[in-house]
Amino acid sequence: MSTATNSIALPIPDWFPKKATGHGRRPWYQANPFIANLVGAPALARDGLLELGTKWAKAHNLSPARDDKKRVLLMGIDYADTFGHPDAELFVAGAMDDSYRFSTFLMKNLKVVTDTMLTFDSHFVPQIFHTPMWQWKTTKAHPDPFTAITVDNYQEFEPSAHAPYWIGKDRRYLEQYLAYYVNKLAEPRIFKINGEDRDRPRDPLILWPLHAQMGSQGFTLFPEVEEAVMFHQFARGGRMIGQVKGLDKLTEAYSPFGSEVTVDFNGDPVGRDSEKIIQMILTYDIIIIGGEAASHCVRAGIYDILRRVLAKNPALASKIYLLVDCMSPVPGYEKQAAEALQDFRDVGMHVVPSTLPIEQWPGAMQEALANAA
Repeated sequence: MSTATNSIALPIPDWFPKKATGHGRRPWYQANPFIANLVGAPALARDGLLELGTKWAKAHNLSPARDDKKRVLLMGIDYADTFGHPDAELFVAGAMDDSYRFSTFLMKNLKVVTDTMLTFDSHFVPQIFHTPMWQWKTTKAHPDPFTAITVDNYQEFEPSAHAPYWIGKDRRYLEQYLAYYVNKLAEPRIFKINGEDRDRPRDPLILWPLHAQMGSQGFTLFPEVEEAVMFHQFARGGRMIGQVKGLDKLTEAYSPFGSEVTVDFNGDPVGRDSEKIIQMILTYDIIIIGGEAASHCVRAGIYDILRRVLAKNPALASKIYLLVDCMSPVPGYEKQAAEALQDFRDVGMHVVPSTLPIEQWPGAMQEALANAA
């Protein structure tokens, strides 16, 4: 084990994978000598993340996260298996390597990161954005994945045979709701950036392939992300804030913090507002964000934060850092991701690579480094 150091960046422990390992690998949480003896499997008594993290803290004189004078939040949005592999349900090219860079960034910067937040894309079959919910009126077939339902074509679709029972609403309600929903998504959404009004409407209703099903392989975290975040908890006693998103049946939730639509045409709730959790996030002195996909959930989540920042104090944007090499767009949506990143730069957020030493980061991070000095 390495000896103690006063530098900001820590070495990567020898046990940590040298590259992204993909799905199917199970992190080892803690030594289990009782079971090891019971079943005659000595390997089960080996050190796990609990023991390794505790020893790492002693070897490197790591102070408890609770003592940080400047609080730094590292957020990983939807680093889920479902996005990470060519044979996964919704492959995002680059996601596996993005998640590995995010993980190694945390491992190197344990001294600086106070708490982590992970968001979990979480779905069931009967949801408004899944293909089995709808069918073409003419053929009665389910639409193909990536079909867009818009204000111009929604009348070509109808609820599938199972949809009313799944949702607990009659067909007439679902037909009315579809018309209402696509029109809500198309409403202007103005952000005042650099003195100009920029309209950034929500995406139309996209019918995604079934993905991130609760309890499935696709729902699970990339193993290196899971390991790094748990290791941080044991090495520094930091919190991991878990945010489950995407369970509401009648609205999308690209943003990890709230729903695209929160009430139906009767004013009854169908989704969740993001105000409370974003206010909590903004209490941190520094917020660092990576995740998948840059064109959708990351983009939507940061716009959600930006809306609150612009309403409260635009200067707060300067304490947000986006790890540009820890996020990738859904193929075909590169333009949307690039446009969003430019908006975020223009309001004062910092777009940085995870490989750039944080001592070289601009802005508020310099003051935050007093945590680890």
